[in-house]
Amino acid sequence: MTILAAILYVLVAACALFAAHNAGRLHMGAVDRRVWLVVAAAFGIFVVLRLAGVEEILRDHMRDMLRSGGVYDERRDIQKPLAALAFVVVGAMGWLALRSWPGTRSRSRICIWIACWATAGFAPLYTLRILSLHAVDVLLYRGPVRLNWVLDGALSVLAGGAAVAYVVFILRGARRRRVKEGREQAHRR
Repeated sequence: MTILAAILYVLVAACALFAAHNAGRLHMGAVDRRVWLVVAAAFGIFVVLRLAGVEEILRDHMRDMLRSGGVYDERRDIQKPLAALAFVVVGAMGWLALRSWPGTRSRSRICIWIACWATAGFAPLYTLRILSLHAVDVLLYRGPVRLNWVLDGALSVLAGGAAVAYVVFILRGARRRRVKEGREQAHRR
């Protein structure tokens, strides 16, 4: 599954780079270009984290620290508040996402909003996977279709799909502007 996830992340990063390129080429503004570059960079980092096994390394390091400190058996006393904090962060992110909704006037703004929040969604997901609290692990990793895979895949597809949709929308807008300018020039003659 590691290789498939890394391939998906590479595809999302490529889509975000494509969106950044087109944002620059079509003069959509420096902010749009930077947002897509940040999304691409984040997914590039996700590739490295996944292929290097950073999650597993961090989990093993935390276990070793707890064992050497003699508190491994009480690890849930540490994990539970941190997992609860991660869920609070998810709730806060949901609230902030709703508050920052760009409305339906600009499809390109909606695409940027989706990509930003989908990318940000990896922070609590990574946190919960690294904490490895048994009750949360049961939710994430049990069953033939694991919630972890669904969340990881959904966040990736949302970010990549938003990048592709962004390009489609800005290309349509540029085409409409050219047609309108052509009509205005023809009308002036």
